[in-house]
Amino acid sequence: MGECIHAFTVRVPRFVTPDVTDRTCPLPLAYVYATCSSSDPRLSGRPVPATVKWVSDALDSTERVSVTALEGCSLKVKAEEIEPIIITAMRMTDGRAAADFVNWATCAFTHRNESRNESHRLNADLWGREEIDAIRHVLHSLTSLGLAYNLEFGSAILHGAVQDDEGIVQVVAIRGDTHEDCRLHYDKHIPHHGTDPVLVIAHDHDNLVPTREEYSKFYETTGNSGLVFLDYQTLIDKCRNAADRNMLKGQLDGILPRQSRII
Repeated sequence: MGECIHAFTVRVPRFVTPDVTDRTCPLPLAYVYATCSSSDPRLSGRPVPATVKWVSDALDSTERVSVTALEGCSLKVKAEEIEPIIITAMRMTDGRAAADFVNWATCAFTHRNESRNESHRLNADLWGREEIDAIRHVLHSLTSLGLAYNLEFGSAILHGAVQDDEGIVQVVAIRGDTHEDCRLHYDKHIPHHGTDPVLVIAHDHDNLVPTREEYSKFYETTGNSGLVFLDYQTLIDKCRNAADRNMLKGQLDGILPRQSRII
């Protein structure tokens, strides 16, 4: 997406036979260098994992929530301030972490049937509009939360974390066809480690407000399970209608999950 220097080695076989004996990568080593000082993970001067490049390429073209949903709203300027910080945190240098970041956000189920297999999840060359929409959802969700809370990335085990009055809340954003699919995806593909409560921001195909039955289990109705599902429609509506940060925080404080208490 700008000036850079490409250096690579090309393997040219002395001869080629029409069988499996010489099926080798023609470019065994490839490097990209910046022409000036840069922190872009794609300009590391060493081989760059495909997932790292894919995430940064997607972020370059992703619309910002300040330009779309918050145009003309009181918190637009605040969103413009924090979006570059969030985008920088989302640009990763580790290939496996970048793959997890995308796959946590991209729902693996379509109307209760698993539609993204392991080979698809691990191959960035197969990613397309579905994954791009998921990255957009993560960026917009983190920006929306950042309008009310301090975002944490160093202590995050998922997409991010927020610091509320009671401690750290882990955050993961999932985009799928239905809210029920998002719940299935969370149960199967999101790592359940750590003791922090988890906020799941779910976005279905039509951006609808779900019923509780679509994403909650019967034992989670009390609100003290340490897990809360919040639909993106409700979240962004609160951001659009809030006059300032304190007003938005007051509205979201009652939604954030609390640490599950052992009796």
